[in-house]
Amino acid sequence: MEINLNALVTEQRNPRTEHIDEVPTEELCRLINQEDQTVPIAVEKELPQIAKAIDVIAAQIEVGGRLFYCGAGTSGRLGVLDASECPPTYGVDPGLVVGLIAGGTEALFSAKEGAEDSDTLCEQDLRAYHFNKKYWNSVRFESDVDDKLMKELIDHSYDEVIKKFTKKLRAEYDALP
Repeated sequence: MEINLNALVTEQRNPRTEHIDEVPTEELCRLINQEDQTVPIAVEKELPQIAKAIDVIAAQIEVGGRLFYCGAGTSGRLGVLDASECPPTYGVDPGLVVGLIAGGTEALFSAKEGAEDSDTLCEQDLRAYHFNKKYWNSVRFESDVDDKLMKELIDHSYDEVIKKFTKKLRAEYDALP
């Protein structure tokens, strides 16, 4: 199967580093460093939504839920790595945080081009864990996901989780700083 990498959103060139392979090493380092500096600024803009997502995850874990990292390529590998570090670092059960990578275990060691652009691979992997679809929002994170929709889905998940709280759990949650 031949894959047209130019057609994949995840494989688009960054115009600011388009000639990174043609510059002296120090300039290459500077370009990478400049791009790295954009990350905390982007994260800062999303802190309220990140906090809500953390609250939803923590609330679900509190009532017996689990956290699933689903990704592809480097982000998938990092999700699997982080999930595997949760038991020794936080003393949690190995099944509490699960890392899934598009393309399966083989993709941890060998690139599976195109797997990250599949609309169905992650959902197929998740079905093996018998998800309750009532509160399951699947979202592909890429550059063309509408921010407003993303925030609405996070808010919806948050509201649905909070509605399931017992009075005692809701009181404990409301008392958090």
